[in-house]
Amino acid sequence: MSETDVLPDGDRRRHTSNRGRGCLAALVALAVIVAAGWFAVSQGLSFVDDRFAGTSDDYAGPGSGSVEVVIPDGASGRDIAGLLQEAGVVADAETFESVIAADPDGGSVQAGTYHLRQRMSSSGALELLLAGPPAKATVTIPEGFRVEQVVERVAAETDISARAMRRAVEDTAALDLPTYAKGDAEGYLFPAQYEIDDDTTAPSLAQDMVDRFQTEAERSGLQARSRRLGISPHDAVTIASMVQAEASLADDFGKVAQVVYNRQDIGMPLQFDSTVQYAVGRDDGDVFTGEDEREIESPYNTYRYPGLPPGAIGNPGLDALEAALEPTDGDWLYFVTVNLKTGETAFSESLEEHNRNVARLREYCTTSDLC
Repeated sequence: MSETDVLPDGDRRRHTSNRGRGCLAALVALAVIVAAGWFAVSQGLSFVDDRFAGTSDDYAGPGSGSVEVVIPDGASGRDIAGLLQEAGVVADAETFESVIAADPDGGSVQAGTYHLRQRMSSSGALELLLAGPPAKATVTIPEGFRVEQVVERVAAETDISARAMRRAVEDTAALDLPTYAKGDAEGYLFPAQYEIDDDTTAPSLAQDMVDRFQTEAERSGLQARSRRLGISPHDAVTIASMVQAEASLADDFGKVAQVVYNRQDIGMPLQFDSTVQYAVGRDDGDVFTGEDEREIESPYNTYRYPGLPPGAIGNPGLDALEAALEPTDGDWLYFVTVNLKTGETAFSESLEEHNRNVARLREYCTTSDLC
């Protein structure tokens, strides 16, 4: 066909259509190239931002402020991650979980209370956790300690003064004692180990001791079991304190408690030296009392006054409390420790037998410097 030939109308339309499709394809290809280029650029920018500014899945830097996080016993990496994210320490729980899983020491995070910072990197938070919780100061109250001994022990081993602690245990209106305690903390400061931190005050520590007593009393069924014995919970605590003071060995607690009940059943005075020592304020460890001490005018003097003293003579432990609630069956009316070194105690039903046991103690004392 020559340059001057004219295409028929149909052929012209077909030729124009082919050219249009070619242009459209070129435009689509160009759009794809532009989109791909923009995607690559945006990904590169994202990489730069992540590399130099920290990703949204983790914080950069050491963090700031302070937050307390408690890691419970048996917490898994996932548990810890959730706690940290909830406290605002790390940005993302899954990221921290990956970090702790990748660390060879990640499984050795100890339970305890940690002081961390907010907005920390996951690796920084893990580093602080692996260092372990800060050591806490403690104070241990031995079984049988009197209130004044508790005060002195707290003052000696903590920054709480004796004056502040004494005021706290004497302020029974503020101290949430059991209703049956008759407004006296003696007997209700449970002997145990207590943690001391920056927030501990004399009133809070005293309340911790009372709360611990309440917990142990509820666990042991103190009120219900006291009623079954025909005594009040306060009487049970009083008996337990006497058992704690008189018995050297835990195996004898139940027998000493039974002596208390047996003597009360027949109206016999208790005549416990431990009550006299409490009345005169003596806690030197000497188990004996003098005749002049046994004549002291005090409701705690069970040589002069029948029945139980008006309250506890110390703070008994759980074993002594259990003995008061479930004494060992027996008809004993007397007991005496015959070996002050081993704590061996002889129990008897008659005064004649008891006197023989007292003679054993006197013989022991001729060769022992413990008497």
